[in-house]
Amino acid sequence: MSFKSLDKFIVTLLLLFTGFAGVKAQIAVGSWKQFSSFSTIDRVVDTPEKVFYLTCGQLYCYDKENDESYCYTSGNRLSDSNISNIYYNAGKKQLAVIYKSCNIDLIDNKDRVYNMPDIVDASLDIVPVINDVAFDGDKMYVVTNFGIVVFNVDKKEVVTAGNYGSNYKHVEIVENNIWVQEWDQSHNIADKDANLTSIKAFTLYLHPYETSDYCRLEGSKMVFIGKNNSELIVKNMVPVQGLTTDITSPVTDTNIRNLCKLQDGSVMCHSNTKLYIIATDATVSTYSLSGTPLETKKVGSIFESKSISSLKGLDELWVGSDEGLASYSLKDGNLTLLSEAIHQDDALTFVNVGRLSRGAKGDIYATSFGYSLSLKEQVNPEGNNSAAVYYVNKISSDGIE
Repeated sequence: MSFKSLDKFIVTLLLLFTGFAGVKAQIAVGSWKQFSSFSTIDRVVDTPEKVFYLTCGQLYCYDKENDESYCYTSGNRLSDSNISNIYYNAGKKQLAVIYKSCNIDLIDNKDRVYNMPDIVDASLDIVPVINDVAFDGDKMYVVTNFGIVVFNVDKKEVVTAGNYGSNYKHVEIVENNIWVQEWDQSHNIADKDANLTSIKAFTLYLHPYETSDYCRLEGSKMVFIGKNNSELIVKNMVPVQGLTTDITSPVTDTNIRNLCKLQDGSVMCHSNTKLYIIATDATVSTYSLSGTPLETKKVGSIFESKSISSLKGLDELWVGSDEGLASYSLKDGNLTLLSEAIHQDDALTFVNVGRLSRGAKGDIYATSFGYSLSLKEQVNPEGNNSAAVYYVNKISSDGIE
């Protein structure tokens, strides 16, 4: 039996056994109850009405006005499962949901979902991978391991596509140009309205600065996170003889990550111990997270996972961690808790189900499958040795424990 067939068998068995355990009485005959997963929060995206967050390849959102949480699944609104990333289009108030299969959903601010399966349905010589997404007006630029695909988000259709045989890492729209970065750090630049079906539309620039991520600030100014997430710098991205010019001196730190655009046009990111806000004039402000719940601490030989996102900056910081999703304000060096951590109680605490056992009372015990997101480290208090710990969930008519 293949792994794919095994996954389908396990899911079917889980749903079947769960019905025997007593949940059957709560759902209609002939329908299925789909159990979501909730563990480490991998990505947080703050929007005016909702906060979206990604965990275990599943999408959740918190409705700020109604104080409610919701889990999107293929059983309710989504077109697919196993999400790899999410991107927010502030101009159109849409969330782009990217699946590992390269399927794409758009969720608008009225919670309507539109599917755009063009990449996953395309006949390609390689298994496609979506690496990054950028928005400009009614266009969504998607870079992949084979080239670029441009969608019209109003018409929900492909405008143009180019299969260049190149693996692109990042994409950004800077004024009238589209910048795509290859994994060797070189940049290809073209007019954003050019015919992108051919690589000839692009001019190649060998960029001497190795980057982990970047985000447009204002005009031609770009915020870069340097190689190995160890440096923060602002550069002018108008090419002069194939080069860019530095606007700020590099700020060095460890594990700088999570670039996000604030509603005032500035850019925010953070490291394990500091929060950075880069104003539109390229001024970099630094705020300490040490000794607060926002600090990313080391547990054993690994770091916690913390993802911070915001629209309002220091007035409202949304923090995703193992404990769930919480919000804080940071003013004058004082951190204030705005909302307690939200955690999905009725969910599996791991991604892949590896074994199912039925207890004497009809309960089902589910354990994780191999080394996956369920793997954590437990420090031996008498030494530095660590042991692998696998989650076990009990599924009964009362829910998941």
